[in-house]
Amino acid sequence: MNYTKYLGVGATTLALLTASPAFADQDNLKPTISCDERSVEKSLKIEKNRSESDKKRDEKRLENERKFDENRREVEKKQSEKQSEKEDRVAKSIGNLEARAKKSDAAKAAVEAYKTKITAALTTRQTAVNAAEATYKTAHETALSNRKIAFDAALKARRDAVDSAMAIWKTRCTGSQEERKLANEAYQVAVRAAEETYNVATNAASQIYQTANSTARSVRSVAVKSASSAFKSTADLARATLKEALKQQSSNQL
Repeated sequence: MNYTKYLGVGATTLALLTASPAFADQDNLKPTISCDERSVEKSLKIEKNRSESDKKRDEKRLENERKFDENRREVEKKQSEKQSEKEDRVAKSIGNLEARAKKSDAAKAAVEAYKTKITAALTTRQTAVNAAEATYKTAHETALSNRKIAFDAALKARRDAVDSAMAIWKTRCTGSQEERKLANEAYQVAVRAAEETYNVATNAASQIYQTANSTARSVRSVAVKSASSAFKSTADLARATLKEALKQQSSNQL
């Protein structure tokens, strides 16, 4: 049998994370166990490792989702608190203005106009902030989903490569001692190459996620700042208009 062909198995595919030299067939370690029995033993060990790995992966993903949800709720809470503070300050300011404008219908009309403009500006600002947050949430969820898809694809390819390499490796039992040695070496080459490929793929997926999330955060930040700036401009203009109206009213009363 020619086992030198095994040296290329899995060089461009992904292998099992838990694969190590321990998987290599060592006839002298368990002389009382047949080659086929060792093959079955290693296959069972791989399945057990995969099951444990899947469980840990799923638990980790659920934990990450919980943390993301907590962070989102915290952001939404802070935004709500800021909005409430702005509304309270505006309400207090308008209340003081209304108290000062009691004796003049013209002044009351000016204050009411100011109130309408500020209230509308607050609503516009909050609508923009909510839209920015929703856009970020969608972008973040998309980035997370893409990373998950990439990781799962890399994991599947890794396991497929191990299964392929393992199927070839099991045929060593019909060969000579030297051929078994070559098969063991070929299997390890396939595992190491596959593991490296898996790492490259998952590292790339993680980087893509980080870039996408960072970009989404920046877009959200710009949108929120723009909304706040627009509110400030509208509020400044409304105050200036009100000030001029009240000044004109005072002049008319003299």
